[in-house]
Amino acid sequence: METFQEAALQMLKEFRALLQHSPMPLNCNRFLQLLALNMFAIDSTQLKDPQLKFSSGYRSELQERALIISLQMFNLILERSISLLNEHSKLFPDSLEKLTMNSVSQDFHMLLPALKIWCDWMLCHSIVWNPPPSTQDYKIGPAGDVWTRLASIMNILEKFDKSIATSFVSEPREGYELIRLPEDAVLCGFTPLMYNDHSPTYAPQDIEPEIAQFALRLSKVHFFGTVFLYGLEEPVIKLEIYNGVREYISVVSTSANKDSPPSPVELIDDDDLLVESFSEDEGVEDDISSSHENTSAEIQYLLNRKVELEKRQRTQELHRQRVQKILQQSVVSVHIEIRPKILVPDTNCFIDYIAKIKTIVDAHVYTLMVPLVVLNELEGLARGGKGPAPSTRPTTDSQHVLKVAESAKRALDYLGNRHNNIKCVTTKGTTLATFTFTVEEDSPSDSSLRNDDKILATCLMLCKNNKDQIMEGTDADGSIHSADRKDFVGEPRKLFREVVLLTEDRNLRVKALARDLPVRELPDFLQWAGLG
Repeated sequence: METFQEAALQMLKEFRALLQHSPMPLNCNRFLQLLALNMFAIDSTQLKDPQLKFSSGYRSELQERALIISLQMFNLILERSISLLNEHSKLFPDSLEKLTMNSVSQDFHMLLPALKIWCDWMLCHSIVWNPPPSTQDYKIGPAGDVWTRLASIMNILEKFDKSIATSFVSEPREGYELIRLPEDAVLCGFTPLMYNDHSPTYAPQDIEPEIAQFALRLSKVHFFGTVFLYGLEEPVIKLEIYNGVREYISVVSTSANKDSPPSPVELIDDDDLLVESFSEDEGVEDDISSSHENTSAEIQYLLNRKVELEKRQRTQELHRQRVQKILQQSVVSVHIEIRPKILVPDTNCFIDYIAKIKTIVDAHVYTLMVPLVVLNELEGLARGGKGPAPSTRPTTDSQHVLKVAESAKRALDYLGNRHNNIKCVTTKGTTLATFTFTVEEDSPSDSSLRNDDKILATCLMLCKNNKDQIMEGTDADGSIHSADRKDFVGEPRKLFREVVLLTEDRNLRVKALARDLPVRELPDFLQWAGLG
């Protein structure tokens, strides 16, 4: 942490230098990746105490740093976006009222999805960034913080032609098509954006998809600044009106704002309009009368925004409650009673633990079912073939290959002695009287299965064929009878297992547990059975 600020400042300088290039050296997806990294850094450094984590104003030191750097990167993106839009207004002073997708530079198109995505994150994580942290120690570039630039870009967006966005609807209609934003598809399922409102938006079919996407992005960014930030309990952006001119300004208390001269105009609330005091000779009566003419329209405008904001907040709160309810559920869905009688070892058990397998067989308590695929693998290893699982030793280690081959030969010799409690079994659960056959003809559905999957299939068929494992209301493989399904809704399934898979293969263990199949490592099972 001693060098964090220095490294962060250097990174921000390089990021700002990169943004100044034209054409933009990064594509949209790369900007989304950078912002996703920032979201993850903020989310993964939050406080562990749930009472503090969901309390506004409490952040860990690491989360504070991650939030500052993320806001500063967003600030630099805003700075470049405003610069591009201002350049456009200078070149085409009459075009802001009818801004179209083709009238702005390609660089702004690269930045707009990133602007929209970060606004989405801030909208559903206000408890994380509000109250805003101080970013004075990480200032890069000209004066201005993220909040003043958010206000500035809102003032620019206020001048845009909103006729396209007003034609959007939230429900499917004839002649309308769903607007799909690529950035939403890229980050779909990303945990920090879990609470983001994904209500569908439909546009008339006569509007080109790219134009509809552009208008939707602008409307979402505009909503975030002028409705959400404006409507917070402690607003971040306020609206002031002077001589009929509307302007958004930042009201975040920072040292930079404190040093700046106070505005001569007071801020407007929902039901109050305060104007600047002028001397009598400046025509104060005319200013007041003209301002009051705009009051009722302004109040109606703000009331409409309030209704829209409350609707969005209710939707997000319901979504958050549903997610929390799912996450907090800790209901046991399966009860498994295990009384092991049948043991199914994989190939590595015979290679590494042949002595322990002999101990199990000599106990005459358990029946050892050897899958046919295991015999096939043992024969391949005995001829010097590759092992069934990745080994930490290089494949060119001839001594290791010879050692495995010898172990495989010993295992085959032991299995050829025809012990009464050792049987060979196929993937269909058929028990063979001899170990002579090691090749099984695969059905079309089994031809693509790996050997591990065939071992698992053998175990599941043994479970299904073992009639002692059927319990009331369930099949042998654990599925509930369709006739009895209504009686078991909300209740845990009850399974009885006599088959245990012995393996150290992590992937195979996970697959077995997912199918409610008991699985243990062979040394652990011996210790549990008291045979160690």
